[in-house]
Amino acid sequence: MDPQDAGNNVNKTADVGIDGLTDTTFIGRDFYPDSSKGDTVWGSLTIRQTDASGNIITTPAANITVGTGQTNVIKTGEYYTLTWVPTSADATTGRVTGTLNYATYTDSTKSTVLQTTGAVTVTLSDAVSLATFGATGGTSSVQTAVISSFTGTRVTMPVTVHYVGQKSNALSPDDTIIVNVGSIFGVGAETDTDNNTNTSGTYAAKPIDGYTYGASSAEVTVVNTNITAGATNEITITYLANTGTQTVNYDQTGLPNGTTGDFSIQTQTATEASTEDATKDAARGYAVVAVTQVAGYTSYVSVNGAVPVAMKSIPAEYAGATDENDIVTYTPASDTTATISYVDDEDGGQVVGTQTVSGATDATVSYTVANPDSSKYNLVDVTDGDSGSIKLTADNTDNVTIHVTHVKSEAVVPTDPKDPNYDSTHKTITETINYVWSNPTDHATGNEPSKAVTDSISYTRTASVDAANGDVTYGDWTAVNDDDTIDAVKSPTIAGYTSDKADVAAVTVSAATVGDTTVTTIPVTVTYTPASNLVYSEITVTRTVHYEGAGSQTPQNVVEKVVYKTVTNKTTGEVSYTPQGVYDAVETPTLFGYTNSGDVAKLIPMATTNAPKDSLVVVQYKKTTDENGNSTNSGNPSNPGDSGSNHNSSDLGNSGITHGTDSNSDTGNSNASGNETVQNHVKNSTDSKVKLETLQNSNVKGKSKKMLHRIKL
Repeated sequence: MDPQDAGNNVNKTADVGIDGLTDTTFIGRDFYPDSSKGDTVWGSLTIRQTDASGNIITTPAANITVGTGQTNVIKTGEYYTLTWVPTSADATTGRVTGTLNYATYTDSTKSTVLQTTGAVTVTLSDAVSLATFGATGGTSSVQTAVISSFTGTRVTMPVTVHYVGQKSNALSPDDTIIVNVGSIFGVGAETDTDNNTNTSGTYAAKPIDGYTYGASSAEVTVVNTNITAGATNEITITYLANTGTQTVNYDQTGLPNGTTGDFSIQTQTATEASTEDATKDAARGYAVVAVTQVAGYTSYVSVNGAVPVAMKSIPAEYAGATDENDIVTYTPASDTTATISYVDDEDGGQVVGTQTVSGATDATVSYTVANPDSSKYNLVDVTDGDSGSIKLTADNTDNVTIHVTHVKSEAVVPTDPKDPNYDSTHKTITETINYVWSNPTDHATGNEPSKAVTDSISYTRTASVDAANGDVTYGDWTAVNDDDTIDAVKSPTIAGYTSDKADVAAVTVSAATVGDTTVTTIPVTVTYTPASNLVYSEITVTRTVHYEGAGSQTPQNVVEKVVYKTVTNKTTGEVSYTPQGVYDAVETPTLFGYTNSGDVAKLIPMATTNAPKDSLVVVQYKKTTDENGNSTNSGNPSNPGDSGSNHNSSDLGNSGITHGTDSNSDTGNSNASGNETVQNHVKNSTDSKVKLETLQNSNVKGKSKKMLHRIKL
């Protein structure tokens, strides 16, 4: 119970003072016997308890009656001891069971026992308070109890310490350490003496031959395992197996007497890597060993009897290193050196050149700045040929660093196509507009609505080449002549057809777009579709090659035909004519004694809205000798194959040539003598699939000659 509540309970009936207080234990004298509650006589020594409702349990845990001379002792004053020994705890309620022993004495030295309860088994509530109190027995006397001293023993619990290796294998028998409940207990590499008490703190792990402390599990706050169900007090220490020992000895032979420095033997033990904490120094094998340096001397290290090597520190060895014996010796450094390093600031601090100067330690020597490669590097803060001085030391503190940057070419736009950077600095974007028929099968190949139209814009950018590494730095793209736009193009008008694009819009290409794209062509197609109310037909047009001037030897006429597909727009009345072939070249036959005006050239007719007409080409022959055998003409008068040699006939309707028919013939007229008729020769055009026929005409003077619209060459 709360000590402040002793004797102040709600039940005012004469009793021991705990009646009405819940779960309370009373230990001492009962001066108010109540037979209904199991009391005996006045002044009995008793242990009484109440239940959870505050009712006194009628069967006392102990009730010792009055002994001889007890009353007088009580009135005079008695002495007592109370001993509590816990033995178990309920895991659910937390209540502790143990033994109570209450003894009274007649003297302050507690040599004479007056009365004792003996060891009584009692289960106490969660907390137990001990207090003294006095109660008046009527008004005739006062009884008073005083606690002059109080002693107790704190509860302790065992902590189990496990010793294991890397693979959790046991290395040593477990140890059990008794520690106060509630104390913090841990194990480490060294003792934490500042925070240790007799039974708590951090203690050094015990040594195990062949192993080194690696890590320990977390420290524990010791719990009473009798009270806390399932609780344990355990610590596991993991040890690292020792794999080797490094010993470094210094041989001072040759050093001047009195040379100062740490030449003591150095040792360290290598261990395997720790799974708990592999970053610990102990898990790294051998750490780096700094070799003691002596001014004016070079230190050499022999590792396990190997040839000595100049070292200022012995490199670290990884975990698992074997035994290593190192011997350090010293050699006088009558000359020492300093290094001038040329460091490339644009290539991660790479050294691109060095110079070495030498001399005696503490001497001052001069050096001259020399660019490692002036075609590649620029010096920073110094100039080629500058002088400098160095005071030589036995270590690297006398070294000099000179910084360099890269030489870069002027940023220009290459103009020579053979320049390796030309293609990377020039870009042309071309728009090609193709004009096509919607019904290409109705048109001969090569007879598109119009020739393709192209337009281009060009861009350039500068390039600067790094002379040191060849890297190229490019500038921004810019349009040549500030022209970044492909102009709009109006689509041609084709009679009887409509186009899907009346105009092809202008295209502007920004410099940023040029840099991001690999596309250099812009294809555009304009498609022509026949207009409504169209009528399709064909006509055949001829070109006649007529020969004259060679009398009876005059060759027959050659007639070539080309078929035109026609489209008539009944709405507008417009007619378009599209040729489906060409007029082939015609070679003029050579006649003995005659010269001629030449061969007839190939003619490619074009699509037109004007009705094409038949044409006549006249080839003339002239004698090369007169009646007496004299030469009259030694050259060709003209060449019908030249431009303008082919002419449309203006009156071929009267010449016996019929348009648009499969036959084209007429009866030739007689010549001047009335007895000479020449059958014309018809040649088929290679590119035309139109049938060619024979044309009969007189090639001498006569009516048919007058009927033909002739062009004399």
